[in-house]
Amino acid sequence: MHIMNKEKEFDLYKTFPSILKCKIDNKEIELPLGTNFNYEPILAFRLVIRDIDDYSPIEKRDMLSYFEMNKKPRGEFDINDPEYYSVSFFKNKECLKESFKLPKPKKKIVKGYVHQEGGPEYTKNNHISWWLCADIGFDDFSFLKDD
Repeated sequence: MHIMNKEKEFDLYKTFPSILKCKIDNKEIELPLGTNFNYEPILAFRLVIRDIDDYSPIEKRDMLSYFEMNKKPRGEFDINDPEYYSVSFFKNKECLKESFKLPKPKKKIVKGYVHQEGGPEYTKNNHISWWLCADIGFDDFSFLKDD
């Protein structure tokens, strides 16, 4: 885990979606202390909602933040919480299943790697917040069909 210098951080911020850039530029939010910019890939699990038989490739619509989905997270909510603008993952598949009371037919688990080329990450307990760069692909994510 290394901290990126301010110039490289600024260059990375320019690749964020416009609302996140704006919030950071206006100093309305800042990424949490302990956010990693340089890190080894992390195996991660995410819940996606799809039709029962839809196992088409993972795409941007599967990797949206609460803000992008226009949803409020469970519990207390703060529009200036940087995690509201991140994509949520779990390091442990069982924690994900328990958190969302799975299995449910339209809720599917995907696995793949959170990686520094995609944006900075912040891990707390088993939860990973990943602030995605605008043009990231998700080819390395796949469905866990046996869960």
